[in-house]
Amino acid sequence: MNLDFSPKSLGELDLYFEKSGEKGNEESIDFVKKLGAYLTQVVTKKTGGVWSFPEDEDIPSIRIGGVFLTPLARVLKVLNEGEKLGQWYRVVTDTIPRLQARRPD
Repeated sequence: MNLDFSPKSLGELDLYFEKSGEKGNEESIDFVKKLGAYLTQVVTKKTGGVWSFPEDEDIPSIRIGGVFLTPLARVLKVLNEGEKLGQWYRVVTDTIPRLQARRPD
């Protein structure tokens, strides 16, 4: 597996988690943080988003324009419910720019 911060690497991670067949296991918080940070780096590389930690929130998020996303929550869904990193990445990188383009100034 080549973790090179590319969208393709997210698909490779999805395949790895799918093949492992394990869901719902207690993952270490350190692993969740690292995977969340990796996902964030891949997304921000494409979108120009930035880390954000609003005072009224418990976990950090990515801010892309006026949209806030929580990669740590997504990682937990991937690990516990079998959701896909690659699919989430495509939704984020395809949908958010289109929504922002439609917003009136």
